Amino acid sequence: MKFTARPITTALLAAALGMAAAQAGAGGLLLSNRDRSLAINAWGGAQHGTVLRLSNRCSERDRNCTWTFRNGMLISDANPGLAINAWGGAQHGTELRLHNACQSTNPDCTWTYRDGMFISNRNPALVINAWGGARYGTPLRLHNGCRPDNPDCTFWR
Repeated sequence: MKFTARPITTALLAAALGMAAAQAGAGGLLLSNRDRSLAINAWGGAQHGTVLRLSNRCSERDRNCTWTFRNGMLISDANPGLAINAWGGAQHGTELRLHNACQSTNPDCTWTYRDGMFISNRNPALVINAWGGARYGTPLRLHNGCRPDNPDCTFWR
């Protein structure tokens, strides 16, 4: 088979770079492993202080339900100036909300994703949990008893 070098047009190069950039920055739904119809949602819309809950009304088109995991932060696709935060500091039972001052240097705003769990970088004994069990409207809080085999503590992305 003979290959012939062909010049790359500006339009083709721009399209390829645009697709690569979109894929690199593209977020997605974070689905509960207990019930994959439930996704993490910025309840009532993404703004500073918004509580995070599970919703079965999410789709990839709803930016209040899609998240980008970058530099350890779970960043809102609806408003990239907001990230998921352990509101008031990471401890057992802390409510998760969106915060407008998160930095990758703040361990209350950063997470490690391992074995399906989002683990607090402030305290690795704490994991994002569907508090009281995954169902529509369940708030997300930090829990100190999570394990990878508990579907209320694991999320598919």
